[in-house]
Amino acid sequence: MLTNKFKPTVAELREIYTELVSPTISDWSEGWEQVSKAIGHCGMYQEKAAMESFDEIIREVVKRLGFQNICLSENIVADRARFAEIYQAIKSGKEQK
Repeated sequence: MLTNKFKPTVAELREIYTELVSPTISDWSEGWEQVSKAIGHCGMYQEKAAMESFDEIIREVVKRLGFQNICLSENIVADRARFAEIYQAIKSGKEQK
């Protein structure tokens, strides 16, 4: 409301509220991109800062794979494939709830 010229409509407020309450789950490739950017930005020694930048699903996937393992990986293609598998499993579990 502070940055727009006009007052928000009820529909816009409901849309914002819905996004806050149950955010849309992104695709695994977007999650992998976030991990890659966090590694570039934070490096392997600032794991806590990197983990805080992730959403719930990405954080869980990275915990399972190990942040430093991803950083030190020599086979990033295999790690990306495992990331995709784990991400899809967690995502489908959340959608079933």
